Amino acid sequence: TTAREMIQSIQPYLVQGSTETLGTQERAAIIENLEAYKDQILQDANADYANRTIFTGYKTDQNMTFETDENDTKYVITEKLLAGDADRKSVIVNAITDEEVKDATTSKNADDMPEMVTVHRVRLAYDKLDAAELNKGCKLTGEDGSIELKTIYAKSVVGNETIYEDSDGNTIADPYNPPAGGAYLLADAGEIILSEDAYNRYQQYTANGKELSITYQKTGFKKGELCPEHYFSCTKNTPTATETFDYTGEDQVINYTINFNQKIKVNTEGKDVYSHDIVRDVEELLECTKNMEDVERRISELEYRIKNASDTEKANLNTKLEALEKERTLSEEILQKRFEEAITEFQGHQQKFDLAITDVGNRKVRLALNKERLTSQQTNLEELKSINEDADMAETAILLKTASYVYEASLSSTSKVMSTSLMDFI
Repeated sequence: TTAREMIQSIQPYLVQGSTETLGTQERAAIIENLEAYKDQILQDANADYANRTIFTGYKTDQNMTFETDENDTKYVITEKLLAGDADRKSVIVNAITDEEVKDATTSKNADDMPEMVTVHRVRLAYDKLDAAELNKGCKLTGEDGSIELKTIYAKSVVGNETIYEDSDGNTIADPYNPPAGGAYLLADAGEIILSEDAYNRYQQYTANGKELSITYQKTGFKKGELCPEHYFSCTKNTPTATETFDYTGEDQVINYTINFNQKIKVNTEGKDVYSHDIVRDVEELLECTKNMEDVERRISELEYRIKNASDTEKANLNTKLEALEKERTLSEEILQKRFEEAITEFQGHQQKFDLAITDVGNRKVRLALNKERLTSQQTNLEELKSINEDADMAETAILLKTASYVYEASLSSTSKVMSTSLMDFI
């Protein structure tokens, strides 16, 4: 219930963040609050009773989240994906880099201005995946087909510009623009970017509730991150590599017998309410806010350079300032849209909690009905037993007294009859 209330408390912040007039600093303050709520929600996932964790299925001696940073812990995770897991993401291409801000000798062409593009993507449960393992070959697989994925990872970062490479060592200018029919797996972001054709195949393969699955490796987890074993089929390797744990993603229902041939589920699994999307939705809002702050920083730096530049340099820098102004407008639009989308997303998270609470309530009602029925049966049984075995105290007392009188009368009569002795006959 506490986690559900915190999810509900997040809603006003998201509505506030979607306001057009709100500045970047105000939104950054909102993000800080959202992160605090997120951390507390995940902490509540570790709730226990009688030293047994509540939401971890059969693994009642483990927490839902990592208690400390585990930088060397490795998981090989198989994640299942449905049609609804594919959505759209807006990104900015041709963004102005820090190097361009510093370079006053070149200008920005009108044909090379920043622009916003929308791509098909599937967001995985985790980011910062092991690119080296993914480079060995990774794909989405299902019963009707598969989609090959080319792994893209951040090779280096120069200023605000990230240099991407694929699994063959080729530099990728635009990681959000896979070739026709292809798909990229962004290892650092934990996202699958689908071309239009790949997206259509994804929808075809996942139609009618069918699943696609992807297997990937991730090394290193931060304190507070959700443990994969409660959600996915996975293999865990400890830092010493001497222990390996295999987990299955099957449901782990704990049933208690409450009546003759009747059982009731007594646990709620964390995977039904505590979603990785809660974490990643907040992280995505943070990323959009940081991008906005970064654009405003570059605008300030560029305006300062323009004041101290020569006429020729000013002309070149002004073209970049124009591009940055456009980039800021697009970033503002993306950020506002992301807050608006988050409103719907967190309403969905709240609905999960509501359904779980309703389910617990229904089980409580069923348990109460069975208790009432058993109490009634016990009363009836005790009444029947009383009729068969218990004595009526008043009636028993009367019978006892009557028997006593009869006995005493018998003794009195006998004593009179037996009053003549042998001496009388002599």
